[in-house]
Amino acid sequence: MKTPFRLSLIALALLPLSARADTAAQDVSGLDTVTVTGSKPASLNQGYSTDGTYAPLGIAMTLRETPQSVSVTTSKQMEDWKLDSLRKVMEQTNGVTVKSGSGGSDRYAGLHARGMEVKNFQIDGVPLRSSGFSKDSWTGWSGVDTHALDRVEVLRGASALLGGTGDPSAQVSLVRKRPTKDFKAEIGTEAGNHSRWGVSGDVSGSLNPSGSLRGRIVAGHDRSGYQVDDAKMRNSSLYAVAEWDAAPSTTLSVGTQLQNRRETDTPIFLPIAYDSEGYPLKDEISRHANTSPKGTSYTYSSRNVFAELRHRFSPDWKSKFEYNWLRNTIHDRQGYAAMKVDHDTREIDLLETDSKEKSTSHSFAASVDGKYSLLGRKHDIMFGISGFNTKNRMPSSFVRYDNAFGLHDFLNDRSLRPANPVPDAEYTADDDVRARQIGGYFATRFRPTEKLALIGGARYSRITMRQAEHIGETDEQVTRSKVTPYIGAVYDLTDNLSAYTSYGTSFEPVFERGEDGRFLKPTTGRNVEVGLKGEFFDQRLNASAAFFDTRKNGMVKYVETGDYYVSEDHIRTRGFEAEVAGRINDNWFVSAGYTLQNRRGGEDSYEADLPRHQIKLATTYDFNERFTVGGSLRWQSKMSNINKGALTDDTDAEALARARKAATQKAYALVDLMGAWRINKNAELTLNVNNVFNTRYRTLSTFLSYGEGRNAVLGFKYRF
Repeated sequence: MKTPFRLSLIALALLPLSARADTAAQDVSGLDTVTVTGSKPASLNQGYSTDGTYAPLGIAMTLRETPQSVSVTTSKQMEDWKLDSLRKVMEQTNGVTVKSGSGGSDRYAGLHARGMEVKNFQIDGVPLRSSGFSKDSWTGWSGVDTHALDRVEVLRGASALLGGTGDPSAQVSLVRKRPTKDFKAEIGTEAGNHSRWGVSGDVSGSLNPSGSLRGRIVAGHDRSGYQVDDAKMRNSSLYAVAEWDAAPSTTLSVGTQLQNRRETDTPIFLPIAYDSEGYPLKDEISRHANTSPKGTSYTYSSRNVFAELRHRFSPDWKSKFEYNWLRNTIHDRQGYAAMKVDHDTREIDLLETDSKEKSTSHSFAASVDGKYSLLGRKHDIMFGISGFNTKNRMPSSFVRYDNAFGLHDFLNDRSLRPANPVPDAEYTADDDVRARQIGGYFATRFRPTEKLALIGGARYSRITMRQAEHIGETDEQVTRSKVTPYIGAVYDLTDNLSAYTSYGTSFEPVFERGEDGRFLKPTTGRNVEVGLKGEFFDQRLNASAAFFDTRKNGMVKYVETGDYYVSEDHIRTRGFEAEVAGRINDNWFVSAGYTLQNRRGGEDSYEADLPRHQIKLATTYDFNERFTVGGSLRWQSKMSNINKGALTDDTDAEALARARKAATQKAYALVDLMGAWRINKNAELTLNVNNVFNTRYRTLSTFLSYGEGRNAVLGFKYRF
C-alpha cells in the first residue's frame, strides 16, 4: 500500500508553506491584539474556507484545532459553481460520494462517506431526523435548497457527541445565513439548458436606528427540465429570520423557512445495466430515455420554524438554547421499469408505487460553554443536552407488471405505459413510525502545555422507536441507550502545522428480531483518525492530511431458512484523505481534495457500489476588479456492483462475469468552467459550463442511471 508514502509527500509539501507562513507571522507580530465582543458574527466564511466550526464538539475551534476531518463549502463557492441543491454541494465535497437517479434530478440521491451511508444531519447545530429512524439520506435531503445557507460543514467519521447515533460515516451540518447590521441586498436571475430559469433575492440589515433589531429575507424560484426526455422540475423557497439584542449580553433569533418542490415525469432509475443472462444493455438505451410511467410525479414540501436564545454571562462563559419545528410532506408516484429484462423475449417488469409521507419533528439543543483555569492555564469546557421527537405516517400502494412490455416498445412509445397512480388502488402498507431521543453530553479541551491540547468527552443517548403497521395491525416499540465516548489530541509542530489523532463512536438502533423473537442489539461504529493540519498565508488557507480506520459492527442480515435476522455482518473502511481549501492570495481561491477508501464487508449492499479513489478540485482567480475565471475537476476510479436477482441463474459463472462487467462504471473525469464579468460595482454577469467534454457516466453502476451531460447556465446579479 502506497498511502504512507503519499502522506510523507503531503508533509514535505506542507513544510515550505509552513516556513513561508512563519515568516509572514513574524512580519505582523508587532500588531496589537484586538478582542471582539458583542453579537455573533453573521458569517465565519473566508472565501472557500471558514474561520471556525462548532461541528465536532460544540466548542468554537478553528479547522486546524479540530481533531477530525472537516470539509466546508461556503456560500461563495455555492454561488461561483451554481450549487443550488444539497446534492450538488455534496458532489463537490471531499470524501463524499453521491449516488443519484438519472439525468441530474434531486428526487432520489444517497450520500456516502467512508464506505457507509450518511444519516446524521443538523441545522444550525440542532440534530434532525426528519422522518425518524426509518429514513436516510435518499429521500428529501438531496433536494434541500441552498439559497438560505451560509455554509455546509461535513464532519467525517463518527459524530460521537452532538449526534451519537447513526453510522460512523459523516455528519452534514447546514448553517443558515444570519442578519447583518449593515444593509445589503441583491437580486439575481439565471437561464440555461433544458429550459432552466431562476430568480433569487437576498435582503439584510438593521430594522431600527441602533441596529439592535436586524432581519434578513432570502427567496428563490427555479424551473427546469432535465436531460431525460419530458422530465420537469420547479422549486420555490423562502427564508426569513430576525435577531434582537434584548440586552447587551442577550440575543434572541426567530425565523421560518419554507420550500416547495415538484418534479414530473422524472424516473428514479433507468433500466438495469444487463439482461437476465448478464449481457449489457447500454447500447440499446439512450441516456435521454425516460422509463417513468405516465403521471409520475414527486412533490416535496417543507415547513420549518426555529428560535435561538444566546446569553453571554461573561467574556468566558455563554449559553445557547435552540428549538426547531419541522414538517415535511412527500407524495411520490414513481415507477421502476426494466429492473429485470428477459434475454430471449426482451420483456420487462414494471413496478408502480404511490406513496405518501408526512413527518413532524420537534428538536432542541441547549448548551453552556466557557473557560476554566487549572495548573496556570485556561481550558475549554462545554455541557449540553439535545434531542428530538419525530413521527412519520407512510401509506403506500403498488402494482407489479411481470414481463408485460417489450423493452423497446416501452421506451419508444410512452402511450403504451399504464397510468400512475393505479386507478382505485388501495393502500397496501400504512406505517406509523415514531422516534424519540434525549441525550446529555460534555466535552473539554485541556491544554497541559502551550503546544498540546487534549480533548475528551462523552454523550449519553436514550432512544425510543415505535413502529405501528395499521394494515397488519402490529405495534412494536424498542428502547435503547448507550454512552458514546470521544477522545482526541492536537499537538502544534510549528506555528502553522499541527499533528492530531482522535477516536469517536456511534450506535444505531435496529427494528429486526432474532431467532429468539427479541429485538437485536444496536449496530455500533467507531472511527480512528490520525493526521496533520495546517494554516497558511495568514490563516487564509487550510490544509489537512489524515489516515482513518472506520468500522460498523452488528449489521443486520436476514436468514431466509428461519425467517429471522442475525447481527453478524460488518463494514470496515480504511483510507487516506487530503484537502486544501481557502485563499492562496487576495485573488486566488481554491478547494482541492483526494480520497482513498478501501472498504471490506457488506458486499451485497448498495454501499458497496463506491469508488476507491476520488479527486475533487475547484479554483477561481480574480484577474482584476472586473474579471474572474475558474475551473473544476472531479475524477473517480471505477465502481461496480451487481443485483443477482436480475439474472435467470445467479449460479451461472459466465452470466455473473458478464453482468459484473456490464455493471462496472469505469473511471471518469468531469470538467466544469466558470467566468464572471463585473460590469460595474453593482452588476455582475456569470457563465457556467458544466461537464465541458460531455462525458457519459453512470451515477449508479448497477443501473443505466446517467449523470448530467454538458450544460450551461448564464446568470446576472445586481447588488445594492
